[in-house]
Amino acid sequence: MIFSEKLQRLTEGRKRAEISRAAGLPPNAISDYINKGSLPRLDTALALAKVLGVSVAWLADDGKEWPPESIKTPSPTDLSDR
Repeated sequence: MIFSEKLQRLTEGRKRAEISRAAGLPPNAISDYINKGSLPRLDTALALAKVLGVSVAWLADDGKEWPPESIKTPSPTDLSDR
């Protein structure tokens, strides 16, 4: 599954302009990636992955299929020194 297909599935039924803004991108960025099939820079892909709750590795790897691999968001206790 290619990047644009993953992005389309991840954003179905959601406001793409809001997701784009949350990732620090112009409002039309996600629609452009889907419709034009272009690929973002790594920093942009990372921002999108964070907002969408998937790993950038899954998002960027055309060999990975649906559904996305889940990622664990660390809790504050995971980050504290023990």
